Order: sequence, then C-alpha cells, then structure tokens
Amino acid sequence: MLLRPDRELPLRCCAACTQFHEMKVEADGQSPLLTQQQQQWITVQQMLAGTTIEVRAGDAWETCAYLPFAFLSFERVVQAWLHSLSVHFS
Repeated sequence: MLLRPDRELPLRCCAACTQFHEMKVEADGQSPLLTQQQQQWITVQQMLAGTTIEVRAGDAWETCAYLPFAFLSFERVVQAWLHSLSVHFS
C-alpha cells in the first residue's frame, strides 16, 4: 500500500528513530554507531571531565608551588618560568 508522500516520510522517520532506540537499548545505552574503542574513549573523557583538583591544606610554600600547576596549563607555567630565567640571566 502506498501512502501520500507527505504522510509516508514522517512514518519512515518515526520507524527509523524507533529502530535506533531499540538498538541503543539492546546495547545497554551505548550508541550502536560507535565502535568499542570509540565508546571506551568517550567513557574515559567523561570520567576526566568529572574529576576535580583538590587543594590540599599544608605549608604556605607548598601551596604557592602547587597552585600554578593546579589552575594553569602546565605549558604556560613552564613558559613563564623560562621567561623569568631568561630575564634574570640576561
């Protein structure tokens, strides 16, 4: 049985969405379009995004040395340190 084109397209889209949802349920909530390695990478990225850095209470010097590495990118800290050395020794 053929339907009118304006009614057939929404039915096909609905059937495709339903099939995709069923495939996702069968895969325990994982996307059926991703490989196992891709899904593991996404899981690791989600775990990393959920981690936080804890500032430890301790010696003042230890805190001063710890904070730049905790809140700035490591590359920027190293660049600033190298710049300070070049200014100091020039």
